[in-house]
Formats: sequence, structure tokens, C-alpha cells
Amino acid sequence: MFSMLKALNVTFVARDKLSYDIWPKPVLASDQKPEWYAQMVPYIGGKLSIVNTNASGNSSLNPTMKQCMPVLDLLGAGYHILLPCDVYIDIDQKTGEKKVLWADSLPAMITGHNPAQVSGFPIPEGYDPVPYKWNNIWIVKTPPGWSCVFQHPAWHDHLPFRSLAGLVDTDEHDVPVELPFLLKRSFTGLIPRGTPMIQVLPFKREDTRAEYTWDKDGSYKVKYHSFFLTLINKYKKFVRQPKAYSIAEEKSPQCPFAGAKTEE
Repeated sequence: MFSMLKALNVTFVARDKLSYDIWPKPVLASDQKPEWYAQMVPYIGGKLSIVNTNASGNSSLNPTMKQCMPVLDLLGAGYHILLPCDVYIDIDQKTGEKKVLWADSLPAMITGHNPAQVSGFPIPEGYDPVPYKWNNIWIVKTPPGWSCVFQHPAWHDHLPFRSLAGLVDTDEHDVPVELPFLLKRSFTGLIPRGTPMIQVLPFKREDTRAEYTWDKDGSYKVKYHSFFLTLINKYKKFVRQPKAYSIAEEKSPQCPFAGAKTEE
């Protein structure tokens, strides 16, 4: 279902000239990798070695999550829409409710949702039940037959909020996508301008049909054994395909929240 075309053009259209000049432009997700990922070593203990993985003494090599190509590919997929201004989160000492403050020049940057709108949705542990909404100014346009997934930036769970995902037919949708989000219950403090709010993943719409079968001729068994004859980087060597994303701007800035730690 998900595929990329070499000539695909994704256009981010600002609602007006003032917003175009003031808001940070959407950036490559690949330039926004979190600091915890950058600091992670590729092997447990810092170098390649053999480790015992269970009580029976079976051994294996010691890669960390840093070596997982599917994680890296999702981290770098598509584009990030960035927070255009500093946002400060506080708690009302009398009511215990969240107070949200941002620049007066952006009066509708964040709006609240009625909690009844998410009635029945299991709010993730550690998050406030009151949903908010990012009032994004960017209209995302794709060629005919292409849509976009809008989601919380992948593997950015250190952020003090979680944007809720949606799928939009951006070839026909000519208004900005405004995603709801949840705030971490324990968080108070500053969310800096430039923090990634939303990850945009374009894909081509195609009809799909699931089927069920089994490995009748043993071909998958042969491929399985061949795959595991290689000990290091086998997915990268034999499976991973190139995925190119670009943007007609200067190099993206680093997420200002990249090294921040938040309490759960």
C-alpha cells in the first residue's frame, strides 16, 4: 500500500504571506532525530561481541536498537511540521487544571476539545484526559492519487505531548490538517518554538486485498535460512530499499526539545 515515486512533489502551502514569513517551514524528519537516538551506541557494551541471551546458554551477537533499520527508516520518513512559537504549560493551583500560554500574535495556536469528543477512547497512561488541538497553518498538497498519514513524530516519545494520528487525502483536501493532541499529566514548563508537532508521511493510494496461504514449495524456508547465514546487518544488506526525501530549503534545524527529559 505504501510506496514512493521518485518524482513525487509534496507542497506545503501557507494560509497567508504573514504566516509564510513567520512560521518555521516544514523540515525533513531525517534532520530531527532525537538526541537519545544520536547518543545510543550500536552494540551493547560499545563493541561487537557474543553474548549469552538465555538460561540455556544460547548465544548471539549484541546489537542495540541503533542497528534496527526499520526504526531508522521510520525516524527519517517524510516531514515534520514544527511548533511556530514557544508554548508554556502550567497548572492552576486551585483547580489543578492545565493552563496553556503562547504568543499573543497567534491567538488561535492551540484550542481545546470537549472531552466528550473522545469519550470511550482509552487515554494513554500518564496523559491528561482533556484533548487539545494544534491549529496548523500549512495546507499539504500531493499529486492525484496520493494521501498522507499525519501522526506524532515517530520515536519522539520524550516530547511532553502526543499528537493523535489521522489519514488525509491531501490531493483533494485544501485546508490545513489540525491534529488533536494530549499533554503529559505531570508536565509543566516550556515547549520551545521549532519542536516537531506532526510527522507527515505521503503514500500512494492503491487497492489492496489480503490472501492467506502457506509455504507450499519451501521457498520461504530457503530464503529464511539464507537470510540468517549472514550474522551482521543482514536486513540492511538484503532487504532494505532506498527511501529518498528532500526539501527545497536549507538544512533543517535540530529539534530544540531533542535533549530534554520529561517526567512520566
